Amino acid sequence: MQFNIHGSYIQNIWCYMLISKKNNFIFVHIKKTAGTSITKSLSPYDDRSIYLKILNTRILTRIKYSRGMNPLPHHAPAYKIKEYIGSEEYEKYFSFAFVRNPFDWQISNYFFIKQSRLHPRYNEVKKLSFNEYLDWTLTNNRIYSQSEFISDKSDKTKIIVDYVGKLENIDEDFDHILKEINLDPQMNLKFTNKSKRNKNYKQYYDEYSIEFIKEHYKTDLDNFSYNF
Repeated sequence: MQFNIHGSYIQNIWCYMLISKKNNFIFVHIKKTAGTSITKSLSPYDDRSIYLKILNTRILTRIKYSRGMNPLPHHAPAYKIKEYIGSEEYEKYFSFAFVRNPFDWQISNYFFIKQSRLHPRYNEVKKLSFNEYLDWTLTNNRIYSQSEFISDKSDKTKIIVDYVGKLENIDEDFDHILKEINLDPQMNLKFTNKSKRNKNYKQYYDEYSIEFIKEHYKTDLDNFSYNF
């Protein structure tokens, strides 16, 4: 772990969404979509106070006594950021997020939990098969679409960020973002926080799990033009 106040560089457990007035951007961090890597690359440009950055970290947003002090959750959806800074102010920023194929996304979430002993859901998930994990997400009301992070509070089909990059095309899309926010397009992403699994997500699926994703993540499949 590294914590450098002067460099505004918060790593590993300290990664969060970003707001930069100087470079006029808001990054909405959707979990397991290279968000930690993007945060590490762009965190020096987050010019919020160090107090707000610390409150917005993964650890503090999970500690009950500190939740009342936190203006935003760790993975703050765009509509909460919009409410926090105000609609008129929000529209002044270039806002962006990254998404990935829901079939691949759920495999990544599953393996990340199973391989992270400090994850709050580790003990519940560590012995589950992938299909059992999907059933567990449904039973425990833990099905969250990526669209929920970047859409209007009452309309999941209405995207309220300016640009949605795709993990599958991250190099080109990140370069586009850097140009939009007037940063060096040659900046390298600091890839990290990867789950250990085979890159081909399709091998983990059967008829049941395919239909599960089609049913419960239909909004993402439609919004971002993904399929199996």
